[in-house]
Amino acid sequence: MRASYLRSAKADPKQGPTIAECVANHLATKSRGMKKKTLQQNSYVLNQLLNYSLERGKIHTHELDADFLEKFIVAGFTTIKLTTLATYVNKLRSFLGAAQTREWIHRPMLLKQLERVPAVYDEKEPYTDEELKLIWAEAKEMNGGTRGYAKYPKTFVLLLDFMLETNLRVGDAATLTQLV
Repeated sequence: MRASYLRSAKADPKQGPTIAECVANHLATKSRGMKKKTLQQNSYVLNQLLNYSLERGKIHTHELDADFLEKFIVAGFTTIKLTTLATYVNKLRSFLGAAQTREWIHRPMLLKQLERVPAVYDEKEPYTDEELKLIWAEAKEMNGGTRGYAKYPKTFVLLLDFMLETNLRVGDAATLTQLV
């Protein structure tokens, strides 16, 4: 009952806009030209912020401060990898930047106070010689594909050979194939 009341609260001239209004406005603005997955991530993060705020009785954006946001980051995303957390924090920072620009929040140092989360990637082991032999053997046997290299397995094997001989990275090879 209380949560629905808090969620339906409206902007107040003294208090400023509600977090719910700002989240909705921000997502509506961001949705133009944004990929579906990115928009879903933004929506997830901001709805988590909204729920966390409402559970703690915070309705208006002016109530958001660095300490509260740091606690949200720690409590709101406990079971995800650091790389995902870094992405989520960047989405939160984007929202806060827009909130400051639109004067929903009047804390000029808020973004600087909110710590960035470094994206730490797991170290990957290179393929063993046996795994590479299996990849080559299977690549030569691909058939039945309707697009891309699955349609042309011999070309794919040539690309793999070329990449191996030249130490060409996958991203560079993808760019190269688009240019040809």
